[in-house]
Amino acid sequence: MIDREEILMLLDNAFNPDLRVQKEINSLINLGYKVDLFCWDQEGKLDKFEFLEKLNITRIRVLSEKQKGLKKIFDLIKFMKLALKQISQNKTKYSFIYAHDLLMLPLGLKFKKKYNAPLIYDAHEIYHLMEWEKYPPILRKTIFFIEKFLIRRIDELIVVNKKRQQFYSKYYTKKEIQIIGNWYDPYIGEKISLRERYNIPENDILISYFGVINFDERPINKIIEKLSIKKNIHFFIAGVGKHEDKITEIAKVNNRVYYLGWQKNIRQYLSDIDLIIYYLNDKRKYFEYTAPNTLYLALSHVIPLITNVPGESEELISNNNIGYFVKDVEEIDKIINFDKKDKSYLAKKESIKQINNLFEWAENENKYKRIFSTLKQR
Repeated sequence: MIDREEILMLLDNAFNPDLRVQKEINSLINLGYKVDLFCWDQEGKLDKFEFLEKLNITRIRVLSEKQKGLKKIFDLIKFMKLALKQISQNKTKYSFIYAHDLLMLPLGLKFKKKYNAPLIYDAHEIYHLMEWEKYPPILRKTIFFIEKFLIRRIDELIVVNKKRQQFYSKYYTKKEIQIIGNWYDPYIGEKISLRERYNIPENDILISYFGVINFDERPINKIIEKLSIKKNIHFFIAGVGKHEDKITEIAKVNNRVYYLGWQKNIRQYLSDIDLIIYYLNDKRKYFEYTAPNTLYLALSHVIPLITNVPGESEELISNNNIGYFVKDVEEIDKIINFDKKDKSYLAKKESIKQINNLFEWAENENKYKRIFSTLKQR
């Protein structure tokens, strides 16, 4: 254990919670740190303050609508001013500054200077690529230029997968870029049987998609349409997004499609799932850089994955037989026979069991221990 040192953490959402950030905070607390988390609450629906034993949460309410585009920068500036004022009034002498994503990086650099403390930049996304289709070229270039300029002054860069590590390594050469994957420890919480709840026959196949409901970016509707002719397949969809109304309508028409809405703990529903889907629009610029939570959920719960996403997902399917790589939806029923008693399906489940311990969050906690030990010695 280390002496109780305090971390100032900055987050661009209201921590409802943000599951990745929650796991990171838990690990830092396990390592003996206290965390002050300052969040940008853009909806104003949560408590402004939460005080736990080693975690204090402060939500700064600056309401900002989704899909606001460039106008959102004015809300960001307002948040930064309020955060700067509120944190500066705090008498805590922070030992580390931890900024999540690009929008929080300028504020992180401000407090790095104020407290003469190391700054960790956790780049959950490559921002200008993630928003590629939304922004004009000049704005994308400006965003990327700003990020490249700012990361020269950070002390540690964290990304979520090898592909993004390779991307940033062209621009950040100060030290090794750390990978903290979106991994999961074994699940020990409550389990809810979807098969029992909806009275589904034992031999029928349960397929899940849990994530953003946006058919433009994640065309789950195409898979449902393609496989709906198979009477033994049931789809469980959870999440929120642009096309919530459309998935609701699909569920009303098709009695083998179940829309669960937004779920705070999706893992409780995974015990009966036979296949899990992570499928993206392959025309999007960000396609090959995604780091799917779904992949690691699938590994943790021993569920074969159906995906079209290159990178780690495709590599694990190719090298370790943990699922099905389906580049074209029209080929899905040719690649998968949807018989969970089939030897090839059972082999995939056995293959997952052989490697899923390599993707447990506990290993990330060990990485954090090394990262912070190194920063303390600088």
